[in-house]
Amino acid sequence: MMSIKILFGCILFSLSLSSASAQIVNFPDPSFKQALIKKKVDTNNDGEIQVAEAEKVTKLYLEETGFSSMEGIKSFRNLEEFGTYKNKIRQVDLQGMTSLKRLYLVGSEIEILNITGCLNLEHLSLTGNRLKDIDITKFKKLTELSLNYNQFTRIEVSNYPELKTLNVSDNSITDFKISGCPKLQSLFIRKNKIAGNLDLTGFPALQIFSADNNLLSSVNIHGLKKLESFSCLYCNVTTLNLSGAENLIDLIW
Repeated sequence: MMSIKILFGCILFSLSLSSASAQIVNFPDPSFKQALIKKKVDTNNDGEIQVAEAEKVTKLYLEETGFSSMEGIKSFRNLEEFGTYKNKIRQVDLQGMTSLKRLYLVGSEIEILNITGCLNLEHLSLTGNRLKDIDITKFKKLTELSLNYNQFTRIEVSNYPELKTLNVSDNSITDFKISGCPKLQSLFIRKNKIAGNLDLTGFPALQIFSADNNLLSSVNIHGLKKLESFSCLYCNVTTLNLSGAENLIDLIW
């Protein structure tokens, strides 16, 4: 009698696995579904994308395909690298996609982005959208962060131990704060409205600094031995202490 129960249980388990693997992902936006099919995600060529097919994908790029919704993307739970370019997306929900390490959502119309829980992100590029605010305080593994060409007025980047590149150019930033980024190598803040004094001496690894078209009155680069390029054209900086910046090659201000 016990063996029959065990056999019955195994059959049910097998059926449940079969059902899960055959489950079809729902994509409300047909353009998004077709974009995925063109990328050969539909490996069995049945015109649908099963959960099992989605879970096999670790890298995915979708360029200029015109979709306006990415609902269904969360079924790609093993995605490590994901990018879109020139789409009509306004809201993106990637909450809980913990496998993501590289995310590039570029040249779209994104106004709202939910990346809560994506704590393994290392590269995050949101260049060319309509974002006004973003909470990235918990993403401490970031090495590259690009928020340029958006609508930010305030940016604070604090305590990112691995961050090497930060680009917040071409926004409308008046309030800019950065600290606790000991590995920072490149800082781009061009075409904003940042005024006052900017002290960069806390970034000993800094190699490139670009701040053209701002309202800065002074920039402290004293002792930055690794600094190679400094550009502060069309700002209000009138004096600059180059002491210790012994590797500076390109100087524009």
